[in-house]
Parts: sequence; C-alpha cells; structure tokens
Amino acid sequence: MNIVRTSKNFGSESKILLILALPLITSGIIETSIGFFSNVFLAHLSTASLAAGALVNWVFTTLMVIIWGTLSAITTLVARYYGAKNNAQISSVFYAGLLLALVLMLPAMLLLWNLAPVFLFFGQNAKIVKLAQPYLHGLSWAIIPDFIITVLLQFVAGLGRTKTNLVFSVLFVPISIFFNYSLMFGKFALQTLGIAGIGWGAAISFWIISTGFSLYFCLNKSYRIYWQFPGLQNIKLALKEILQVGLPLGLTYCVEVGFFLAMSILMGRISPDALAANQLTLQFFWLFSIVTFALAQGITIRVGHSVGRNDQKAVHYATYIGIFYASAFMLLTAILYWVFPEKLISIDFDLHDAKNAVIIHLAKQLLALAALVQLFEAPRFALFGALRGLKDTRFTLFTSILIFWIIALPLGYIAVPYGFAAYGIWWATILAEIIGIFLLIWQYRRKVQTYLF
Repeated sequence: MNIVRTSKNFGSESKILLILALPLITSGIIETSIGFFSNVFLAHLSTASLAAGALVNWVFTTLMVIIWGTLSAITTLVARYYGAKNNAQISSVFYAGLLLALVLMLPAMLLLWNLAPVFLFFGQNAKIVKLAQPYLHGLSWAIIPDFIITVLLQFVAGLGRTKTNLVFSVLFVPISIFFNYSLMFGKFALQTLGIAGIGWGAAISFWIISTGFSLYFCLNKSYRIYWQFPGLQNIKLALKEILQVGLPLGLTYCVEVGFFLAMSILMGRISPDALAANQLTLQFFWLFSIVTFALAQGITIRVGHSVGRNDQKAVHYATYIGIFYASAFMLLTAILYWVFPEKLISIDFDLHDAKNAVIIHLAKQLLALAALVQLFEAPRFALFGALRGLKDTRFTLFTSILIFWIIALPLGYIAVPYGFAAYGIWWATILAEIIGIFLLIWQYRRKVQTYLF
C-alpha cells in the first residue's frame, strides 16, 4: 500500500502513521531478536563469550549505523520526491545510493577484520579479545550483502511500502538464528565454531536473503519505472544530496551507538561481571528501543510525504502522535523492567547459581536505570524522526554529541572513582536525555515556523 493520502484530522493521521510504522516496528523487533538470541547463546557458552560478544556487537553496530544512517537519507529523499511525484529524482537517488554502498564496502570490511589490536589498545582483556577475533573475521563477510540490502530496503521504505521490510525480516531472522545456533554448537551436521559461529552465520544469512531480495526487486514490475538511468550528472547531484542529508545522520547514529560502545569499554575496565551485566541490560534496551526507533522512521516518511505536498498540519499530527505512541510504549517497558527484572535476567543466567550472584545484582540495578533512560529517549526519538523528515539532520548531530559525549560520558567516567561504579554512566545518561528533549523541542518549533509550506 502506498501512503500518499492527505490528512483530514488527528484520527485519520494517526491511522496513516500506524499503517506506515507498524510494519517497520514489527520488522525491527524481529530483526533485533537476532542479537537477543545471539546474546542468549553466548551466555550459555560462558561469561567470557558474552563479554567478547559485547565488544564485537557494539563495534559492528557502531560501524553499521554510520553506513545505515548515511544510506537512510535515501528514505528521506525518496519520500520527499514521491510526495511530489518526481520519478526522475527518485531514480537518481536510487542509483546514487547503490554507488555509495559499493564505494564503502571494502573499507568497512578491512576495518572490521583488523579490529583486535584496537581492543587491546583500549585496555580490554587479552583473553576476551582472542575470543572476539574469529567472530570479527566471520562477520566481515556480511558487509557486502548487508550494504546492498540496506539500499534496497531504504528505497522501498521511502515509497511507503514498509510491508516489504516486514516480509524481509520474517524471512531473514529464522535463517539467521538457525545458522547462528547451528554453527555455534555444531548442530545439524555443521561444524562447531563456538563464538565465531555467530559471525559466519550472519554472513551466510545475509548472502542468502540479499540474493533473494535483489531478484525480487529486479523482477517486480512496479519498481521498473525507477530503473531508467538518469545520467551521471543527475546521479552526482543526488549523491551530493544523500551525503548532505545522510552523513550528519550517520554520524548522529555513530555518536549515539558509539556512546554505548564506550560504555561497554568502560564497563570492561571496571570488571568482566560489570561488562556482562551491562550487555544483558543493553540486550533488552535495544530490543525495546527498536520500537521507538522504527516509529521515528515512520514519522520521517510521513513528514517527508507531507512536506512534498505542502501539508503543514500533517507534519504536526505525525510528530505529536508519534511522541504519544513512543512515550506510552516506553512507559509499559519501564514497568516491565521495574516489576519483573528477575524474569528477564533468568533468560540468560541461572538465578540459583551462586557464581552469577554479582551479575544478577548488577543487572537488576542497571535495568531499573535503563527504564528511566528509555522513558526520556522515546520523545527524543520521535522529534528526531520529525526533524529528519524536514531534512534537518545537523542539529540532531549537534544534540547527540552534546548530550552523550560532552555530558553523559565524562560525568559517568568521573563518577566511577566515587563509588558509582557501573551505575554512574546510566545516571549521567538520564540527565543528558532530559536536556536533549528540550533542545529538540526548541529546534522542531523553530524549524516548522521558518519552513516554507
């Protein structure tokens, strides 16, 4: 279904936004379950494996969000031109996106392959780094298909066909979990690779699903209208536009996810138990954050369509409704963290095993603090999505640098020697999120008031 209707009232806009966002939310939860189950598998291998997986996952995620964030400009631009019914510009954005992905593949692979010395430089345990290295090598081969599928999914999302993303997730996730589990533990006559099995499982899964989706995209007649080659000059202009919108966005995601990588490194310096407990907390943190993140992407698409049609009222509706839904969901999530922490922790660790006592105690406290962070993060994500739809990605980059790297990380680091240990950086993050909300509200009002509709 292509969502290009004009808003009539608050209720109809709510329905339109949900039609766009629900497939993205569902696919996001399904995709995030890969990391969730991978953490469960790693915890069953050993605490050291979970700690090594934490380092690899956060480095890989940090690297990928730079690329994903940059390429997500494809969604913003395609949505804008789709609302304006400009098929020629849509084609230019598509080809420019593919070109950019091809250029970035090799450097990304080389960086991921050679990260072990970087871990050692930042003071990580040599045993943990040794475990992480084969995981990194397997994961490197997932880069090429991952980049290709990212361009295609961002493109179809910009057209408003978000159900396609859901179909991709429904197919991809079981394949990925199957290969991760089978290669880690040597099931179904496959070789036992331990922690490296997750990396190779991800690579195999991405190659399978990327090949299948590429064939679907090429054979689907509804996309052929955008295949017409627009000329090198038009591609060059579109590439410049992608970088102008996407690079600040990619750097914003890098700043935010990189902060959690820095948090993991800080936890690793405190103790392996602190790193494992923090990874368990982040396992649930990202599983539920993906809902507000996907909702923000839906807001971006809807705002982009509305801007293309000069519909200011729809821009406001999409933003306000998005804030409401994001905040309501995170309130329910916070209640889950506060009331049932042991149920969540028991998924990874045996609550009755004495050797897990320290990790369990730390994880319960960190989950309680993570609930507060996510409560304040929900409206911030929604505002982030609205500003992205208005092609304002530089202010969000500035805001993320300020709240995470100038406020939260230094305060959290300073708090460690004063007895806050693993808790300090989470308290600092709560303060930073509150500041971020007020900054984004101010910028959203300013942007809408000065925008020419």
